[in-house]
Amino acid sequence: MESFAFAHHKGGTGKTTACINVAGWLAKLGQRVLVVDLDPQGSATTGLGIDRGTVDISLLDVLTGKAGIKKSILETRAGVHLIPATHSLLKGEQHLAKQKFPTTVLKKKLRSIERDYDYLCIDTPPASTLLMLNGVAAAQSIIIPLDTGVFAVEAMETLRALLQIVDEAENSSSAILQFLLLEHPSFSFFSKSPTEEIEKALREFLQIYCDEVPPIVKIPYSRWVYEAQKHGMPLSHHAPLSKVGKAYQKIAEKLIRKQ
Repeated sequence: MESFAFAHHKGGTGKTTACINVAGWLAKLGQRVLVVDLDPQGSATTGLGIDRGTVDISLLDVLTGKAGIKKSILETRAGVHLIPATHSLLKGEQHLAKQKFPTTVLKKKLRSIERDYDYLCIDTPPASTLLMLNGVAAAQSIIIPLDTGVFAVEAMETLRALLQIVDEAENSSSAILQFLLLEHPSFSFFSKSPTEEIEKALREFLQIYCDEVPPIVKIPYSRWVYEAQKHGMPLSHHAPLSKVGKAYQKIAEKLIRKQ
């Protein structure tokens, strides 16, 4: 099972959007895919069409040992399997803090199903929490979505330090696989688009801190993202021919070819 954590300690960067849309395309391309919703907001759960109010067994039950991991898995309309999250996952921080190895609880729970899936996509919460660290520690690779706001690059240095802490503390082998740069609409009164400026600054930053700069993939701005989430479906199934849908399709296809 190839595993990816969609991670950034900053909120609003598009982690959930990237996670469910990459997962949707992987499933549509014939892969067995599991999404783990590590965010107490449960946005990935909702984005895949699951009403959080109907969830009987959630990720919290798995982390606390109240339920086996296989019993928590739901099948969504898009063919993606899901371990859902509800607001009760807020209690997970307190439980994890009491564990001897608090950042590897999820990783250990996933071992029993690693032969059941081809790909695992983990949607991590914002902020430097134990839930986020569990997601990063459980993944082989990290995909980092970035918005094109003025603080996007400044936030990178904090994230780099956080990933370094995980590597040192739990001997994690997670590596940054790629960056997803979420484009904003172009404005005629700017001499250069905000996306271009952020991409340039990001590359300069990464050249300092990385031996090899990971790929930076641009994701076009589109209303189809909102429409798909409103219907509880990934773009692969709601608007596959849209420009943004094709962008996530290319990402999924590259992940499969990498194997």
